Amino acid sequence: MALSFNIETLASTQRKLVVKFSLVNDSNEDNLAKTDFIDPADYTSQEGKACSYVSIDRIWATVETGIQVLLHWDASTDYYVWGANGVGSSSVITASSDFTLGGWGGLVPPGKGANSVTTNTGTGAGTGATDGTLLISTLGISPNDVLSVVVEGTKHYA
Repeated sequence: MALSFNIETLASTQRKLVVKFSLVNDSNEDNLAKTDFIDPADYTSQEGKACSYVSIDRIWATVETGIQVLLHWDASTDYYVWGANGVGSSSVITASSDFTLGGWGGLVPPGKGANSVTTNTGTGAGTGATDGTLLISTLGISPNDVLSVVVEGTKHYA
C-alpha cells in the first residue's frame, strides 16, 4: 500500500471551521511532502464573499514517537507556523498536544489582517506574500505510523 491521508471538514459555519487531517503510513514510504491542509479558496460567505484566510484558533494533535508534523503558511518561501513531535522510546507511545490561541485572535498568516512580518533573517525564514493556504508535512515517519491533527479556525473574508 502507501502513505495515505484524509482531510475531513468536521464543522463549517459562516465564521468557524474545524478540519481534521489523518495519516496512516502502511508502507515504507518516507514522509508527506507539503500538502494543502486548509485552502481559503475553498470557502465563501453566505453573501458570496471569498475567504481570504483562516486564522488558527486551536490545534489538537496526536503524534506517534519519532514523527514530526509541521504546519506552514504557503508563500515564496513558506512561513513556519507550528510543529509537534512524538516523544518517548517506544513506537506505541504517542504525544498529544492542545495548542490554543483563539482568545488572542489566533495565528494569522503574515500580511493578512493586522499581522505583518517585522524581521526576516536566515534561510529558514518565510518570505513573500502568502495566499492564506495552510500546508501540512511530516518528518521522521516510519512504516505503520499514524497521526491526527485537528485545526479550529475563524474564516476571514475579503
